[in-house]
Amino acid sequence: MIASFPRFPVFVVLALLTLSGCVSNGYPVEREPLGSASNTSGTSAATMPDPAQENNDGERVIYSLSPDYDRDPPACVVVRSANVESRQSVLADTVEKAITMHLGGKVDRVIGGSERERILRKQRFDLDHAGDARAFAWKTRCRAVLTWKLTAASETFMLAFGARKIGLELVLKRFGKNQPLWQARHVTSRSGGGLPLSPVGLVLDTVRAGQFMDDKDMLPSMIHDVTRRLFQTLPNTF
Repeated sequence: MIASFPRFPVFVVLALLTLSGCVSNGYPVEREPLGSASNTSGTSAATMPDPAQENNDGERVIYSLSPDYDRDPPACVVVRSANVESRQSVLADTVEKAITMHLGGKVDRVIGGSERERILRKQRFDLDHAGDARAFAWKTRCRAVLTWKLTAASETFMLAFGARKIGLELVLKRFGKNQPLWQARHVTSRSGGGLPLSPVGLVLDTVRAGQFMDDKDMLPSMIHDVTRRLFQTLPNTF
């Protein structure tokens, strides 16, 4: 489950340090066709991605957009998690709130987590049941659903070095349809401290790494960064 953060071995930390000097501050955006070999969200939204795919993506923002989106963009979208692992993550509430906020700048109406759960409890609907999903769409006049999935959630702390990584994949579909209208994925990482080359450097990097790991606003900030970059690839509907 993604609810906890895995610890990485030393060789991974050294690799991160080596690569950190080669990563640009920019985040390239790349569009790929729906249904391409590296883009399987439209057919298997509940499957966790291959780690090799994440490595191939780097920190690029990868997205796909269907022509149907421009022809008939949704006016209302329901937000929900794509799988149990994401739903049970300690980050789930923060992720859903970030998605609801940023998606609100793209469509007229967004049904976020609290409103969705209130309607589901009141009507006794289950969105995993096709009939209930259709009834939910009719009741709310909301024809589209955006599912989100955590593709990366990890942290590393090795005395003088700390790092965090967050990745998200978003898929927008109409209720009852398999073909995505839009989908996008992105992973971002931050680090603090370094590889000390002297006793003084060890002290300084240890302090910096400790401050980095103690920053309680770091993860929410990273989640908003990833979400904002993803939605920059989604055209406005108004």
